[in-house]
Amino acid sequence: MIGADSSSRMPHQLPRREYERKFSVIDTMLTGHSILRDRYDRRSLTLTIVILGLSIAATSVAFLAGDQRFTFVSVTARVQIWVGMLAGLVFFLTLLDQKTDWRQKARAHGEAARRLGELKGRFRSATLDTQTVHSELDLNAEYEQTMAALLAIPNSQFLGLKAKHHRKIAISRLIDRHPGAPLPYLRLLAMLRGMPTAPQAGQERDVTPEG
Repeated sequence: MIGADSSSRMPHQLPRREYERKFSVIDTMLTGHSILRDRYDRRSLTLTIVILGLSIAATSVAFLAGDQRFTFVSVTARVQIWVGMLAGLVFFLTLLDQKTDWRQKARAHGEAARRLGELKGRFRSATLDTQTVHSELDLNAEYEQTMAALLAIPNSQFLGLKAKHHRKIAISRLIDRHPGAPLPYLRLLAMLRGMPTAPQAGQERDVTPEG
């Protein structure tokens, strides 16, 4: 713990409200980039496994005699037809892999999550007073430099990622309060508590001024 004298000698200061706003943005962005990293990584891995599986299947079927007929999902065709269909599907999925580039997107979001994690650590190292935050680092400059270097999160995905971030915080607090409760129950509880409640009778009043 750094005392008041040490904090007063720190060269950089930041209003606490601005510090808390920036820290909240960092935390939300960190969750968003982490989710996108894992999402694109799963998609890339799944697509790679499917391509490999179909390639093995096409190679195995090619060893069968050409005049043989093979039935799959109630569809019967000659071996050459199945080999051609599998080869075409593998080619299409390979093009899809190159077009979507999920592997590269996963790496980019992973790098963004790493940068944000480091920035979050720098913010946590600051000393907080009632109104002011003291730090040996220029947190404003660190924040601006890091944010400028990050891959942008698409607007179409931002609100959903922000909702997942706040849901994660709510579930984490529920776990601390109810450590023995099943996780699915806590997720449902967090969702129910987050839903807006309808105003009760008598709470809504006419606010039109008299006169």
